[in-house]
Amino acid sequence: MDPNWIMAIIAIAAIISPSIVSIIDNFFKFKSKKLELSYPNQREALSSFMSESLLFYLDSTYTDMIKYNMAKNNLYIYFNNVNDKYFKDLDTYKDNSDLESYKNTVNKIVKELSQQIDK
Repeated sequence: MDPNWIMAIIAIAAIISPSIVSIIDNFFKFKSKKLELSYPNQREALSSFMSESLLFYLDSTYTDMIKYNMAKNNLYIYFNNVNDKYFKDLDTYKDNSDLESYKNTVNKIVKELSQQIDK
């Protein structure tokens, strides 16, 4: 094989290689930024629900009830397939003053919904 051809191939590769690397890098940065921007709302909804549900259990003022319902509604907005059964269980545990079961159910909700964030 002619050495000029080998030099030409190396020169073309040296010109094209940075472009290809740049395109691939930009593609993955775009995907990463897209994921980063889509999940903060879900994380905030879970965090808010956890804090508001426990405050609602401890102190059932009208303001706490409104904040709890807003946090619960945010779960329906930002997540798919929110299980209504858990919220009925929370109401039952609150009425029966069963804090341990109440906290376990809140943890189940957060665990189940946080799996949607990781996907």
